[in-house]
Amino acid sequence: MNINQYSIIALVMLILSSCISNNDKCLQKLFDEVGVDKSQVHDATHLVTILGSGCKGCINKALSEIHDSTDTIYIIACKSKKTFNLISNKNINDYSNIYLDTKSILMELGMVRNTPIVYTLNKGRYVSHCFYREELPNEKKGTTISLNTNEIAFGKFCHKKEQRGKFIISNTGSNILKISNIDISCECLKIENEITEIAPGDTGCLNFIFHSNDIGIFQREILLYGNFDSSPKLLIIKGECF
Repeated sequence: MNINQYSIIALVMLILSSCISNNDKCLQKLFDEVGVDKSQVHDATHLVTILGSGCKGCINKALSEIHDSTDTIYIIACKSKKTFNLISNKNINDYSNIYLDTKSILMELGMVRNTPIVYTLNKGRYVSHCFYREELPNEKKGTTISLNTNEIAFGKFCHKKEQRGKFIISNTGSNILKISNIDISCECLKIENEITEIAPGDTGCLNFIFHSNDIGIFQREILLYGNFDSSPKLLIIKGECF
């Protein structure tokens, strides 16, 4: 899959700590710290940031699709070239556009999550960013929505215990709400029910299940796409597994 298939989403979809209003400075610091060549920064249209550990399915997909290119820069947070070669099944010396973040600069700047992120660039400057996902069709705007909450916190629980939750979606506009896609950031999330349409004035429940084989603090995201003005809507699930 070519990285140019990924969409340029103008809406900021993730909360990036101190970088939320300072994206260009964060990008510059990142490029300087990991030693990205300035000419490469100027030519690149995309930056892909990948955590060395996290959502294994998401990360493995991104790692498997790495390709040598002048328009894409990859920055992977891991300890050494040997580690990268092991987790990616690739030889880093075969690529001119892969850089390693061995000092956790990505984490410090808040520019990586448990799922890889694609940043769209214009001559080294920030344009937008989104999850590592395929381009989605545009939807004609037609209604408005509200949710009972944008964030669900489970608190502490045993990592072997499945957690269930729901987001209540209300169609507050005058046209039928059409849900075109529900994108999850991790394979550890599963949507239980399919929602396609909600009539004006009605509500629908988006039920999900979270399961994890790992321990520690986590945050996962759901992106809700449809014919509403704030599409895509970012929903957050977080907690701590022990």
